[in-house]
Amino acid sequence: MATVAKGTIDPMHTYTPLSTISQSIQTQVQTATLIQSLATATTPFTVSVQIPSQTNTIPFSATDLGNSGEIFQSAGIYQCTSSILYSGITSALIISSSNIIVDLNGQTIEFSGNRSQTVHGIIIAPGVKNITIKNGTLSNFSGAGIYAQATPDAPITNITLDSVVINGCFNGIMIANGNNLILSSCTTSANENPISSTYGISLKNCSAAQINTCNSSYNTNITDCCYGFFCSESKKIIFNNCTAFGNEAEENVIGFYLLSMNYNSYIKSCISNGNMSNKNEAFGFLLENTTLTFLEDSQAHCNYTCGTTISYGIRLTNSRLNFIKRNSIDYNNYGIYDDESLGSHTNIFTQNSAFHNTITDYIRPNSSPLNFIKIDQEYLQGALQAGSLSNISVRIGS
Repeated sequence: MATVAKGTIDPMHTYTPLSTISQSIQTQVQTATLIQSLATATTPFTVSVQIPSQTNTIPFSATDLGNSGEIFQSAGIYQCTSSILYSGITSALIISSSNIIVDLNGQTIEFSGNRSQTVHGIIIAPGVKNITIKNGTLSNFSGAGIYAQATPDAPITNITLDSVVINGCFNGIMIANGNNLILSSCTTSANENPISSTYGISLKNCSAAQINTCNSSYNTNITDCCYGFFCSESKKIIFNNCTAFGNEAEENVIGFYLLSMNYNSYIKSCISNGNMSNKNEAFGFLLENTTLTFLEDSQAHCNYTCGTTISYGIRLTNSRLNFIKRNSIDYNNYGIYDDESLGSHTNIFTQNSAFHNTITDYIRPNSSPLNFIKIDQEYLQGALQAGSLSNISVRIGS
């Protein structure tokens, strides 16, 4: 083999082309062809939410809430007329009927009562549909800012949350058993649960949801875990252009946590940076018991732990048939860590770029090696042509 001049990269002699791995997958795993076809889809599915047709606007204020909150029992548009300091013993607003818009109108509803009792900001009752909550802030509640815990027999349907800020509560947004959901430009920050784990945005057993340009940052937990975005047992979920930054926990902290997801979910153009665990593990993105999920064009930077435990940019555990593409992972302990079983390589990794993760950039300890090109020089000659074929590991000065 000819000697390569110093300062020049020859990427072609250090890796097996990804096409070889893809061909092997297709012959060994029949469903891998589904991954390849879905990966080229620009619009995997759409979520359509019906807007209530009523035009009458019903104002509400602190007087209407009183000490027992307000129950919206009839269809209509309800508009907050001024900021509210609420000290009641029940949740501030309860939506118990379908076809309702709650327009917070740029105002803040802040809880000032007894935080030893669970008081949510807004409750969406099981079985309702066509609900919109928009344009305002829910603060300091000793429960969730928005709490929608429906049941499989009485799910909530066609729900829109738009430009809602939730801060200083125990949890941010918690939805269970919801269909056709749109969360846009929502922020959950500085929430802290003293009783159990803290959730910025949580979806459980939901279907067909788009979470667009939402931010879940600086949420904390001093005794338990903290999750920026948590999604479990759900399908057809899209996280697009969302950010989890600076979340902190005593135990595990996870920017984006997908648990037991099994069909057609996407994380696109998202950021999970600077999430910190004081004594356990930290994750930018964690896919656990998850299949057919796509993580693309996202960033995991400087997720870290203060103890002797480990941090991960992207971690796949007990997961298969996932597609990880064009992500940037740097300054974690591990870049991409995939524990797929011995002899398997159904998770596909392509065009990812890992830089200076302190232990290693890529590892599959139980299975075939994760295919990548290692670049040890100060400059990145050849990286562009290599990047179209496989993953890149950059080690400046090594």
